[in-house]
Formats: sequence, structure tokens, C-alpha cells
Amino acid sequence: MVTGIYVGLESSWLSAAMAIANCCEDKVSFCKQYGISIRPEEWEARHLPETILGDRGELFSREVETLIKNLHVKIENTSSYRGDLKSIVERHFRTTNDTVKMMLPGVINPDFRQRGSRDYRLDAKLDLYQFTQIIIRCVLHHNNHFLPNYPREEMMIADDVESIPSKIWQWGVQFRSGKLREIPKEIVLLNMLPTSEALVTYQGIRFKGLYYSSHTALKERWMEKARNGTRRVSVSYDPRNLGTIYLRGIGEKGYESCFLLSQYDQFNNRTLEEIEYLQAKENMHKAVNAEIASRQVV
Repeated sequence: MVTGIYVGLESSWLSAAMAIANCCEDKVSFCKQYGISIRPEEWEARHLPETILGDRGELFSREVETLIKNLHVKIENTSSYRGDLKSIVERHFRTTNDTVKMMLPGVINPDFRQRGSRDYRLDAKLDLYQFTQIIIRCVLHHNNHFLPNYPREEMMIADDVESIPSKIWQWGVQFRSGKLREIPKEIVLLNMLPTSEALVTYQGIRFKGLYYSSHTALKERWMEKARNGTRRVSVSYDPRNLGTIYLRGIGEKGYESCFLLSQYDQFNNRTLEEIEYLQAKENMHKAVNAEIASRQVV
């Protein structure tokens, strides 16, 4: 059963962290974000696993230590060049490609590198939101359809459990002893997202050129006190969306969300790369206009 997904442009620890975080997310609300309505039994997985088997990629790095220490997840990695040790996952990527790619614009066909052939990438029309919708529907199809080659156990045959991933999952939760743990997605993200420092100033909590505030900052008058001297605070952030950052070590939960000040709403729900691009473009315009103004003065 597919328990979590992430669609993005990263090929790093962040992409693995987002997929793991999605494992813990309520799938009804997750699908609703992409305009897809499902019943809870169609995708029940919302748990953090006890063990994750990787392929010496994103899960073979120093960043994974936070997952081990803070969330108590055991990480295992296969030997190099041994895709057969996780053949189900390897094959499922190809199965998904074979199912949808011929229907999508911008698919790279086998003749892509032949001389004189068309660059199929120029035909691409889908954004990440639309492509995620397609992947979600692929997952729902897999999780709720019959698997002809699944080897049912004796007890499953006796209980007449169909070879459908969602049915097998429900049977396993009921009759198999497992260690499924429900942990809020925010807690999982807080322990896996990149950490940095923000500066508390009289204008707000400054991070990546943007200014934020929070309930604690307003209640304890951080900005007023910063007129006598700035200070740094530890934060976690999601590079895919800097609309919200998280103060670490604040509040009963051990973290607190910070929201963008209203004058920076144009940067809400934007990635770090988009924000850096917009800031660089704005600085360029300022420099050009400053040069024009200096010439006029002369």
C-alpha cells in the first residue's frame, strides 16, 4: 500500500522528509487540498512507521539522524546496485509511469535524442499542483484495486481477505500486532525541516529578508524590547513555503508558528527560490532607478 507521496523538484533529503511527513497526514484533508474528495477507508494510512528501508540515497545522509533520534524511526539501507531487495517499490515507479505518461503532454519518448527529433519537453503544460492531482489518483487506484499476483497468507484466505491494498491494510491493523504511531504532521516536520536563526528586530522577526510575528512575540512585546537590542531565535522552515516558519522551544508543544506580516503577503505560499528571485528583481529595479536619479541630479 502506498502510504505517503511527495511531488516536487528537489532530489535531496527534503523530498524524502516531505514524503515521510505525508505518511502521518490525514489523507482526506490532504486530498481535499487538491480538489479530490475521498472516504477515510480509501486511504487510511496516517501513521509514522517503525522502520524505513532506503536505497542509500536520501536516507543515507547526516540529516536522517534527526528522524532516528527525535522520532525513533529505525533506518535501514539496501546494498548498492540491489534494486531487487526492494523490487515492489522499484516496479511501482515504472507501473505508475506506464499508466499515465502516454496521456500527459511533455512526455519524453524513446526517440528524444535522435537527430532531428522534436524536443517533447516543449509540449509540457502541467504544473506541480496538476501533476500531484494525477499522482494522487494513481495512488487511490492502486490502493483500492485488486492485485492479481499478491500471495495471500493462510489466515487471509481463511478470513476471505481480498487482495486489495486497502483491505489488506485494514485486516492487518485489526489482526496483526503492529507499531503504528499517530503523530501530528507539524511535529514530524519540525524535526525534519531545515533549521536556522532569525533576528528579532523592532520591525518584526526577520528571516530571509521577510518579517514575521507570532502570538508569543506579541504577548511578550518582543518587537518593543528589540529597540534596545536585537536577539536571535532558533527557527525551522519549509523551503517550499515561507509563508509560515516555526519558532523552536516556544509554547507547550515545543514550537510556535510565525505568520508573515501583512505588508509581505505577496510572498505567502511561495518557495524560497521564488522569494529570492523576486527580491533580486526588486533590488535590480531599485539599483536602476537609483542610477537614473543620480544622472538627473548631475
